[in-house]
Amino acid sequence: NNWRYISAPVDTVSGYILSPAPLLYGKKSNKIYLSRDLGENWILSLTAYQNEIIYSSFFLNSNTGYAVGSKPDPYLKGRIYRTTSSGFSWDTLNAALAYGLRSVNFINSNTGFAITFSQPHLIKTTNGGNTWVTILNLVNSSFFNEIVFFDINNGYIKGPYDILCTSNQGSNWYWYSTGPSKNTFLKNLDEGLGIGTY
Repeated sequence: NNWRYISAPVDTVSGYILSPAPLLYGKKSNKIYLSRDLGENWILSLTAYQNEIIYSSFFLNSNTGYAVGSKPDPYLKGRIYRTTSSGFSWDTLNAALAYGLRSVNFINSNTGFAITFSQPHLIKTTNGGNTWVTILNLVNSSFFNEIVFFDINNGYIKGPYDILCTSNQGSNWYWYSTGPSKNTFLKNLDEGLGIGTY
């Protein structure tokens, strides 16, 4: 019943981390912003290279985070940034990525997943984002736009018509049709909600 407006510099609030310290993070265009007081105040944490776009960010904990996107036209190759200092500084990872990245998620400090666009694939890293391999071809499939993990084992990839689910750390993925939906939210692999239609 008690809500109030808070001005924020972000278009999207991407997530919230509690441990080892509270951290709210969001993005706008080619910038990542952080708040350590539930959105009352924000700091500019990362500005991508000129003409690059950040599509997704993810913090494994309040120290370690990733931001992914694409380099400028005409190639649209992928770009990955990583922080291990709570966003005070970021490194550019020299991963050889042929396509831009739309979404990223990590289940531990080594293992992460990302979705590419232009030629959509699900890619995986086992060394903290330094190198990636394709584990699933999503070409000619639904427009998948976000990958989410509930815990180290269970996660899903969502799109406007379908979802892919895993229960074994991404070793196997199972395809389910949701029908037209602007957004899908799963409470777990058995319960979820699809919102809106096209």
